[in-house]
Amino acid sequence: MPNPRIICGSAQSVGKVRKQNEDALFLMQVTLAEQESQIPFGIFIIADGMGGHEHGEIASQISTRVMSSHLINELFAPLIGANNDANEKTIRQVLSDGLAEVQTAVQEYAPGGGTTLTTLVIMGNMMATVHIGDSRGYFIDLNGDVEQITHDHSVVQQLIDDGTITEQQAINYPQKNVLYQAVGQMGALEPDIRILDLPSSGTILLCSDGLWGELSDKEIVEVINAESNPLSIAEELMELANQAGGKDNISAIVIKIQ
Repeated sequence: MPNPRIICGSAQSVGKVRKQNEDALFLMQVTLAEQESQIPFGIFIIADGMGGHEHGEIASQISTRVMSSHLINELFAPLIGANNDANEKTIRQVLSDGLAEVQTAVQEYAPGGGTTLTTLVIMGNMMATVHIGDSRGYFIDLNGDVEQITHDHSVVQQLIDDGTITEQQAINYPQKNVLYQAVGQMGALEPDIRILDLPSSGTILLCSDGLWGELSDKEIVEVINAESNPLSIAEELMELANQAGGKDNISAIVIKIQ
């Protein structure tokens, strides 16, 4: 099967309530075309600095910069180099090492700061994620079915997993945004790392809780079904989240797979 083609777009807003933007994002999309083959490559990152924590905005900026630099050096550089087998690390090890570098950098340069970090890498027919916190990744297929490809590291999600509360009760649960894992916190991180086949078609959405906390899955799907341009989708989702209240910073990365 030929490799799918990917196109992407992003949007960001401070929201209607917060005075500063503590979100940071990074997106890089490249296609390497040689002879009869085309290899899509992409790095997509969203980090949401923890509100109320010192240096939250610095933590998110450092996280996106350190992780993107690590992945470019460890994955992209070998891909385009003359010897593209130079990197013998597994993708899982590369992602794990990158998160360790991020954790060290945040603790050194933004002491007391914290951030979520959701990273997606696309290489050929493969995609991989490394995730800490409650920013989210979704896959929406052509039928409009939604799959959340990340799992929130939040106290309220633990309560849902344990059966203590329902997802409906979680919507208005006190302190629903309290995280039990975040980059910059003391102690060892236990990230979720997933290696998946890249679907042949559909849409991937990465977003901070300023978006998914305001919009339902149904509203997100309606926008994706109505638009084909990923930039237009990201901007429309951002506007709708602001119209719904814009209580937090809003960040979205939309990746169309064709």
